[in-house]
Amino acid sequence: MKLAERIAQSQVTDDLGESKNIEDIADVDVVRACGVVANKYPIGVSVWRIKYSKDTKEIKTVVNYLIDFCMDKKLVTDRKQAQEIVKTTMKYWFDPICDNCNGLGFLKVTGAPMLSDQACIFCKGSGQTKLSLDDKAADAVLQHLNKLERVTASQIFTKLRD
Repeated sequence: MKLAERIAQSQVTDDLGESKNIEDIADVDVVRACGVVANKYPIGVSVWRIKYSKDTKEIKTVVNYLIDFCMDKKLVTDRKQAQEIVKTTMKYWFDPICDNCNGLGFLKVTGAPMLSDQACIFCKGSGQTKLSLDDKAADAVLQHLNKLERVTASQIFTKLRD
């Protein structure tokens, strides 16, 4: 099971008992690790919870953090523009799958359970959409979200190994 799946599962588990085998990691261990990491990287853990646990309680906090990031880095001059960039970038980051081909990259053959040899015209066969804003600010927000995800994952994994 991937770390993201394990964290998502641990966020909604009813079983917070200790593992019987000392080598195993129980859900309570993952919750503890996330708590320790959240103390130092609260936004990173919030991003993880939104993306992987579909827990949207802290979405306003993350959006406001990213708007402030845009303003502090002087990526934009207008707060309304920053809101639009953050909204579009987060939507892309959380779900980059092409709607036309459902992430398959190729079109389905009508009436048959198989794909055609024709690449999707929207994603050009990649299965993923492109960020709709061709903008340095949007790229910076996207890179910052990716960095938050990597740093948070690294910290959680490190805590789980300790």
